[in-house]
Amino acid sequence: MRNKKKSFNMAPYYFIMPFFIGYLLFSVFPFAFSFFISFTDWNGVGASAFVGLSNYIRIFTQDAAAQKAFMNTFLFLVIAIPIEIILGLLTAMIIKDFVPKAKGALQLLNFLPYLTAPVAVGLIFQFLFDWDYGTVNQILTQIGASNNHIYWLGTEGYARFVVILVIVWRMFGYSMIILSAGLSTISPDLYEAAELDGANWFQKQIRITLPLLKPILGFVCVISLINGFQLFDDPYMLFASQAGQPYGGPGNSVLTVMMHMFQASFMNFQMGYGASIAYTLFFIIFILSMILTKFMKQEDDI
Repeated sequence: MRNKKKSFNMAPYYFIMPFFIGYLLFSVFPFAFSFFISFTDWNGVGASAFVGLSNYIRIFTQDAAAQKAFMNTFLFLVIAIPIEIILGLLTAMIIKDFVPKAKGALQLLNFLPYLTAPVAVGLIFQFLFDWDYGTVNQILTQIGASNNHIYWLGTEGYARFVVILVIVWRMFGYSMIILSAGLSTISPDLYEAAELDGANWFQKQIRITLPLLKPILGFVCVISLINGFQLFDDPYMLFASQAGQPYGGPGNSVLTVMMHMFQASFMNFQMGYGASIAYTLFFIIFILSMILTKFMKQEDDI
């Protein structure tokens, strides 16, 4: 008998072809094209001129606003991320151990700010911290803590404080949900054994919860780092409709890297320079994420 050659069936490939075509068109091509234009001077319409690394050099040597944006972004990350993770972890622990019957309702309540539209968040905090009729100034005046209204959104230090407050308020619920899921994987038998040995609530969290929750904490740190570097909506919406306020707040005190990239690309039509800012941010996020992931892996191996 002759061996019949098996015919090659193309039908499965036809079914998955639309996905790969869409992936190439809307993911691979934009990524490659934007990386290419980061080495050019292009306004988005006319011909582009190749400028090599000039755009990247300009970020750190010539553009004071870009340097301020990176500094602000790092400042927000260093202050806001530890607060939101610690607050999320404490909230998850307290809900799990002290109010388990209301777990679902409390988790939803704390998670709602993360789901709130940035436009609504901006309007809410504009109303709270308005210089003239803001709720915060009214309360401070009533309790005698301040005789004069504080210009929260018009002073550099106070403006940064408000942005950090918004970040923590919106993001700690996300950390809480992830960490609550991690807490649910820890066996109750471990806590019961610790109680028999005379451990109190605080000792159980230090000796049992934190070591076993370390991989989840590492994941939350990496995600918070990535989200923090992409900070745009909160400061933009908070100051976008403020009359007399410049883009980026007073003295560019709340200007973030993503805001500066948006300004360069879609307000000043410097597409090549905007792409270089985006890829500089991409490389920073990639390197820091790898370092943090490797550090957490080494901690697990010890």
